Amino acid sequence: MLSATLALIMSTQELKLPPMETNTLLIFKSGTRPEGITQEAIEEMQKEHLANLTRLWNEKKSPVAGPFENGGDFRGIVLLKLPKDKVAAEFEQDPYVKNGLLKIELYSWMNPKDIFSWEYNGEMEKVTFGWVKKGPNYKEDNSPEAQADFLKHVNLNLDMMRNGSAGVVGPLTEANDWALGVYIFLTDKPEKVKEITKDDPHLKSGRLVMETKSLWIGKGLFKKLK
Repeated sequence: MLSATLALIMSTQELKLPPMETNTLLIFKSGTRPEGITQEAIEEMQKEHLANLTRLWNEKKSPVAGPFENGGDFRGIVLLKLPKDKVAAEFEQDPYVKNGLLKIELYSWMNPKDIFSWEYNGEMEKVTFGWVKKGPNYKEDNSPEAQADFLKHVNLNLDMMRNGSAGVVGPLTEANDWALGVYIFLTDKPEKVKEITKDDPHLKSGRLVMETKSLWIGKGLFKKLK
């Protein structure tokens, strides 16, 4: 999603990006449950864990957070309007992190400014968390055809945020072994996600491949992109 062609395309002014900012995407991964810990202790940890997330929301540090539906290695996400080096301090008192039940992975994630509503009425909705990575046909290519495909790819992602099919989409801004870009689709239907992304030339060509997981988040957390 973010490549060497970005500067070239932007220089032609064909790509009209909205004002952007870099936030931090935190992914909770499964840790190790301490031996002998009781279910009552786990339940108390859960209360403190949720209280910390509520604090981050109230302090306008985290506009989006939620658990993945099916457990496994991926446990949940928190989006933080903080640089990566400021995040650890916000979770020093989270009992799940302190006791090793959850591990933290951090990624710098570029998002449109003002995409978050900061409104939550207590309702939750199931959405689809998606990420793209290099596919079997990935290659570095600055040809006019590749630039045109990149332009279409980015504009389709912007359109998702304009029409409300995705809450937020953006590239990860640092090299990593996991993903190039991340999506939160405002649907829990796999067939709907396929329909939304079917015209993306990078996915059609196999340059990129997408993986998805079901995620629970608060309802109404995003504004439509203007």
